[in-house]
Amino acid sequence: MIQTLENTRIIIPNSQMNTAVLENISYMHSSKADFLYVSIAYDSDLDKAIALIEQEVARHPKYCDPRSQQEKEEGVTEVIVRVTDFKDSGIELRSTVYSNDNSTCFIMLSDLRIALKPRFDEEGIEMH
Repeated sequence: MIQTLENTRIIIPNSQMNTAVLENISYMHSSKADFLYVSIAYDSDLDKAIALIEQEVARHPKYCDPRSQQEKEEGVTEVIVRVTDFKDSGIELRSTVYSNDNSTCFIMLSDLRIALKPRFDEEGIEMH
C-alpha cells in the first residue's frame, strides 16, 4: 500500500503487481486531502494573499486539521500555502485542504473560492 499526497492509499495486490494499480479513496484514516489552487497577479502582495488563504481554510467549518498533537505542540503551521509556479498570467499558489470525504472536500473548495474572492478584492489582491 502507498499513501498519496491526497491522503488516500494506492493498493497493489501481489497477484496484480505487474498488471494493475488501484487507488482506494474509501479507505482513509481520518481525512481526505485535495488542493486549492489560486493564481494572483505578480504585483499583488504575496504574503497577504498567503495569509488570507491560510485564514479562510482554517476557519472553514468542514476543514480537518491534519497535524498530529506533537506537530501542534511544535507550532507546525495548520494550513500550508506554497508557491507552485510562475505562470505567464501570475503566481500560482496551492494549499492542501483536508476534510472528511470527497464530497465534503469538493464543496469546501467551492466555498473557499467564493470566500477568497471578496477578501482578495478588499485587500487589492488581483486574482488570475
